[in-house]
Amino acid sequence: MQIASNRALDVSTLRVRAGALTREQFVRDYPGYYLVVTPNPESLNIGYRTVAMSVASARKSEGAPPATFDIVPIAKAPHNPYPDRVSIGRATNCDIVFRDASVSKLHAHFHDFRAGAPGPLRVVDLGSSNGTRVNHVILEPQHPVVLEPGDTLQLGGVKARVADGDALYEFLR
Repeated sequence: MQIASNRALDVSTLRVRAGALTREQFVRDYPGYYLVVTPNPESLNIGYRTVAMSVASARKSEGAPPATFDIVPIAKAPHNPYPDRVSIGRATNCDIVFRDASVSKLHAHFHDFRAGAPGPLRVVDLGSSNGTRVNHVILEPQHPVVLEPGDTLQLGGVKARVADGDALYEFLR
C-alpha cells in the first residue's frame, strides 16, 4: 500500500520531538487527529484502554513502537473545496490518499470536520466496495460513527489506529 507521500509525517522527526518536548508542548504543536497506518494496528499501544498483563508480558512490550507504520494527519488538502469534511480514498484528489486496490476511489469522509474546532471526530462510509470498519464492526453506509483515540479504523484492506496529539505523544515516547 502506498500513502500519498506529501501527507505522511516523518516518524523519526516526530520521535525526536516527542522526546524533547513536554506533553503540553507536543499537543500544542501537533493538535488534531492522526491515522497510524500499519498492517497490524491492534499491536500498537495507542489510546487509553486498560489491559491486564503479567510482568513478563509487560517487559516484552517495553521499548520503542515498531518501525513499520506511517503517521498521516487527518487534515484538509489545499485543493479540497469542502470545509466540513476530509475525504479518504484511492483517487489522487482526496484529502488522504491510500493507493491500495481495496480502497474505493472515494471511500469515506471524516464528517463535520473543521480544523481546530472542538468536538468529536466522525467517519462515514460512502458506500465503498470493500466497506469501512471501526473496531471490527462494519459501518452502514451514510451513517456517521464517532471515533476515539485508540479506535481501529479499516478502509478496505488498509488498517490504522486513530490518535490525537496526546495519544501520539505517548505512543512515540
